[in-house]
Amino acid sequence: MTNFTLLDIFGILHVLPFFALIFLAPGYCLGRVSNVLGFRQRGAAEQWLLSMGISIVVMPIALNLLSRWFSLSVTVPLCWLLTVVAAGDLFLRWRRSRFSIALSLRRSTTAAIGLAILWAVICLVSLPDLQLGHRLYSTAAVADLGVRNAFVASAMRGGAPPANPFFFPGSIVKLRYYYYWYVMIAVPGVAAGVQPRAALFASSIWSGWILAAAAALFLKHFYGLRRRIRAGTVVAMALVGVTGLDILPIILLYLKYRIVLSDMEVWDTDQVASWTNSLLWVPHHVAATSACMLGFVFLWHAGRRSEHTARQRVLLATLATLGFASAAGLSVYVTFAFALFLFAAALFWLVTRGFNTVGLYIVVGTFVLLLSAGYLHDLRAVGIHEGDAAPGSPAAQQQPRLFATLGLRQLPPTLMPVLRHAVHDNKLANILLRPFFLVPVMFVEFGFFFLVAVRQSRRDWRQPGIHATANQAAPARRDIGDIRWLTWLMLASGLWVALMMRSTVIANNDLSFRGVEIAQFILLVWGAAQIAGDRSEAHDLETSKETPRLTEATHTRFHIGWLAGSLLFVGGISSAYQLLMLRFYLFGSDRYNWTNPVIPQSEFGDRFGAINKELREAYATLDHVLPRSAKVQFGAAPKLDLQHLYYSRYQELEGIFPDCGTAFGGSETKCFQLDARIAPIFGITEPPPGPDRSASKVIYVPTLKTASDIYSLCRDLGIDALIVTGEDPVWNEPNGWPHQMKPVFASDFVAAYTCR
Repeated sequence: MTNFTLLDIFGILHVLPFFALIFLAPGYCLGRVSNVLGFRQRGAAEQWLLSMGISIVVMPIALNLLSRWFSLSVTVPLCWLLTVVAAGDLFLRWRRSRFSIALSLRRSTTAAIGLAILWAVICLVSLPDLQLGHRLYSTAAVADLGVRNAFVASAMRGGAPPANPFFFPGSIVKLRYYYYWYVMIAVPGVAAGVQPRAALFASSIWSGWILAAAAALFLKHFYGLRRRIRAGTVVAMALVGVTGLDILPIILLYLKYRIVLSDMEVWDTDQVASWTNSLLWVPHHVAATSACMLGFVFLWHAGRRSEHTARQRVLLATLATLGFASAAGLSVYVTFAFALFLFAAALFWLVTRGFNTVGLYIVVGTFVLLLSAGYLHDLRAVGIHEGDAAPGSPAAQQQPRLFATLGLRQLPPTLMPVLRHAVHDNKLANILLRPFFLVPVMFVEFGFFFLVAVRQSRRDWRQPGIHATANQAAPARRDIGDIRWLTWLMLASGLWVALMMRSTVIANNDLSFRGVEIAQFILLVWGAAQIAGDRSEAHDLETSKETPRLTEATHTRFHIGWLAGSLLFVGGISSAYQLLMLRFYLFGSDRYNWTNPVIPQSEFGDRFGAINKELREAYATLDHVLPRSAKVQFGAAPKLDLQHLYYSRYQELEGIFPDCGTAFGGSETKCFQLDARIAPIFGITEPPPGPDRSASKVIYVPTLKTASDIYSLCRDLGIDALIVTGEDPVWNEPNGWPHQMKPVFASDFVAAYTCR
């Protein structure tokens, strides 16, 4: 009997080194050729970090632009070529003894490697299916990963932009937003020959490593940490495992209502997700944060004429441009928040008469828009095509929505519901009181990092010199002032998006969820610097001319007293609880009857584990008889639709009943027409619940009864296989077509048929 847990783990381990094709080799080659930030003079560890940093700013936009013109059969060999060149250069350097591999590593380096391995182990435990006998349990993160697996599968089939995997009205419909990450991880996926799901899981590991590299490079090359950079990097990596005090409201909810949430974050409507949660659920958003921060590091150095030649500054500005363009395609939400910061930073430079820097920002921004023109065009597409609807109909009048709107953050509905309604239902109270109630909410969300911000404010605004940013006679003090202002502007931009803006694209406020990562990153950097001892080069230059009192204020490390220690402990426990629930929630739904509307699979009671294993076996059987280019259709499965997407590597004609996922690209009218033809296959004779279909004039026909009817419709629509489950009405029809066709897989709840 196949053990799917081991199969998943081996798949992840198999594809993991192939990510060097996109996240190491390109950055190494570019760093060696250009010597950006003194790449050739750096030690092996920093070259490794710079290789990842350069790769994450260059490769998303480069691969997606290439993939618009060339297939993966071209881009994958190009990545292999860069890898061979990088390996060859390393071999020649070793032969010439220009560098040596240390037999004994420093303690900080050993600790960093240990934390990197620990993160990989956490992903290997959290993400693969958990098989217990004849039951199979996926992670609760399947609520997002099911959709993302379909995106990766589509990218592995067709490059960029990938096809909308949920909609095939007879021809390919391209995806329209943040698909860069999926095109990237399609390269190692294709090179290794693994399932899309394995490549997606491995990308969470690499996204965590890239976040650590971004924090280390940011600490050294912007924030100015020098003497304890290794310790600061290790602390930053450890702090990734610390979140807010979310476990406290979770305990209160359980004690009062006996509610067990599948995801700890949902206690707050506008969540501030932990780093571990974001890396497991949405690694592309974290990658976008890394690309933004590293792009800014390059932008910062591009404006430093005294340190770099004109040629180097042009190269640095080019890398910054590529980084911001890459981030836009990785996550438009994170990039929007970072664009607000760049706008605020430009105003800062205007006030301080840094006109050359403002000019640099304008030039870089212009080229970012030019590089992103194709993506921005895709992003503005709406779910309606010319001629799809009659003039004057609601569909014909559809216009692109505004990306975001101003709106003060909501109070968490799960806490103090009486107080929340009293505030929201009273206009005066809403205006006067809600901002004050949000302060303790932010304290719970940020926990230890709230304390970090308070301490940083005390240290920064006490010290003299912060208003001397225009004093050309004091470059060290000017640098300190610039860095202070810019880091605070980063924090303010992330918090502004989290507190004052709402996404209008989907029901979830993803703009708040993801835009706040800008603030989380700077708090991570501050926390690492404070604990390690933020003794920077600029500080050293300044404090040599200042009083001993200033020197003491600058160099004291973070004192972890009872308050800081308690916040760190609760933040670590919160992350651990979150990982535990993501791993075991669906097991708990079987064993303890936990239910959650976010995880409809839990509504199967104690049958989910067995049903899920049958469903995966059905898709595994199809994998042996169908090519990757096949079209597979399942029914309207409100409780299992994400599981279908999670295990499938195929294009669906209608993958998200009843709207075909047209938010990602395609025409709603064509979707309605396709629904009318597909629904009778599965015994659906009435329009399934969903958006208004009045403009489509869809007429649903009776259920198809015979095998010949099914074969005929499959030929017309281009369907290669059908999967029917106990959720479909046709399953319970004694004379229905499933009883007239021979399945390639059949069980008590799932059957798969090929239309051949």
